[in-house]
Parts: sequence; C-alpha cells; structure tokens
Amino acid sequence: MYVLYTYIQHPNEIEIRELFNQLRDLEISHLGHNDPPKKFSGDVDEIIWSILEGSDLTSYTFARIDEGKIGLALEFRNNDDRWAFSTISMSGKCESTLRGIEVAIRGTLRTYMSVLGVLESDKDQEWEILTKTANCPHDLLSSFSAA
Repeated sequence: MYVLYTYIQHPNEIEIRELFNQLRDLEISHLGHNDPPKKFSGDVDEIIWSILEGSDLTSYTFARIDEGKIGLALEFRNNDDRWAFSTISMSGKCESTLRGIEVAIRGTLRTYMSVLGVLESDKDQEWEILTKTANCPHDLLSSFSAA
C-alpha cells in the first residue's frame, strides 16, 4: 500500500470545485466527516457542501473511492490561522492512480509539496518528493527525508 500527502495553500470553494470536477471519473462511494465515512451517491455540489459545511477551525472530510480502493482524507484549515497549509492525504494499492490524483490536485490547488511513501513504513522513511514549490514552508520541507 502506498500513501501520498499533498500540502496545499488553504483552498477556496472555486478551487475545491475544480478539483472534484477533474476527479469526477473516480466515483466517490463514501463521504463524511467521520472515519470511516458513510455511503455516498451525490454530485460535485453535494461533495462541496459536505466539505465546506460547519464552522470548525479545521474541516476534516473523509472519502473513499471503491474503484482502486483509495482512501482520501482532506484537512482544510481555512479558519485556523495557526496553520500555514492544509493537507490532502490518500492511500491505495495502485501507485499510478495516486500519482494521477496528485497531478489533478497540483493542477487545481496551490500546492506547496507532495510526497509519496509506503503506508506500512514509519514517518522517517525516505519519501519520494513529487512536487516542491519555491514557496514551500521550510518547517514543512525539513520534516521529510527525501529519497
């Protein structure tokens, strides 16, 4: 199993909508604010509403894509000034599918950094850095050892 973390600038509704329009071919079968998420059969508008509802400092949304058995966790910290970035993490058996989702994220959200690793390994594993922008926060960058 692989794990991929993408660290992004706090997204707005337009960016989130564009991302899920890009990913519409990957049918989200489960969605919610608890893990594991509940069964879901809605459109992009319902996905956006689910992600943006609530007034918590951090919006946690969990999703599952049955095709490819991919789990997603979205941590959007739009209301919490203590954090310099938000996070999208995903896991699955198919590395190429995860990389494809990362490309869609990079194309629609303002990405700082994306890293790919092995799920069963610890945090100190050698991460493959897929994306790193010039404005990536130094404390984020220094928390990963690169392959």
